[in-house]
Amino acid sequence: MGTEELLAVVDLIQANFGQQSRMACDILENILGTLHYRTPRGPIPKIPAPKLLELRAILPESTLLEDMLSATLASQLPLGFDGHIAFAEGQPLSTVFSGTKPTHMGDLRSLPSDLISQLLEKETWTESTRSTIVDLLYSNPTSVQACANWLNSKRGTRFDIHTFASVLAAFLDCTALTSGDLSLVNDDVLHGLLNQLFLGERRHGSRSTQHLECILRILEFSGTRRARLVSALEERIQRIPIMDFAFEATFLARKLLRISGCGALTTSIVDRALQWAVRHLSGDAPDSEDSNIALENLSG
Repeated sequence: MGTEELLAVVDLIQANFGQQSRMACDILENILGTLHYRTPRGPIPKIPAPKLLELRAILPESTLLEDMLSATLASQLPLGFDGHIAFAEGQPLSTVFSGTKPTHMGDLRSLPSDLISQLLEKETWTESTRSTIVDLLYSNPTSVQACANWLNSKRGTRFDIHTFASVLAAFLDCTALTSGDLSLVNDDVLHGLLNQLFLGERRHGSRSTQHLECILRILEFSGTRRARLVSALEERIQRIPIMDFAFEATFLARKLLRISGCGALTTSIVDRALQWAVRHLSGDAPDSEDSNIALENLSG
């Protein structure tokens, strides 16, 4: 069957069967899969986003529909606008497009205003869930408020920080592109996020710097709350044994100097990092990628 015939069958199933027929649902999922993998990557999807959302009423748990929705929305944003591409110093490419608006965003503008809240409230997130939330953040300024409300509700605490780090990074990036002010987020939530991000970075592997960039942006946009957040972060860092004190701390030290009010924290980190370096270089422990990067951060 050709693409147009398959689309006609989709319309027929949607109009006449719904959730009453398991067989119809299976056929619909198979047709969608065929369309998804047959459709070439490009700016014009075979099934627009509003139609995909309608089909969720028939296939509410379909990960395929989520994948299709994510691909459709991503195709309407300029390259790099979703924050996934960053320069060497961690600056998201989207900052280059701060004055740029997507020009073919019919689907994005016609989506329900509460779609991002629906996705944020899902019990489990797939990679497509995260990608769609990120796309909505960059394409609709009101989504930033919805994300702030979700953070304040502490519903995200049911996830490991690694699960929603990309969403948090996009939220902070969009904050930078607009107000540069985190007043929408409650104090206790910011403290909790700093703690989760620092522990999560150490747990999931220090070669990924996304968590650390989020820490820096929280401090940068925290305004009058910065002193308390810096104090809490310093207390957390002081509890780390010297020999476990390497990449993540030296990465922060290099970046903190650009943020006012962080001088004492930077000095404290450098002092402890130098103690780590002396013990590391005088010991027998083999070098690792992380320890080499830590030494480069200190020398830079």
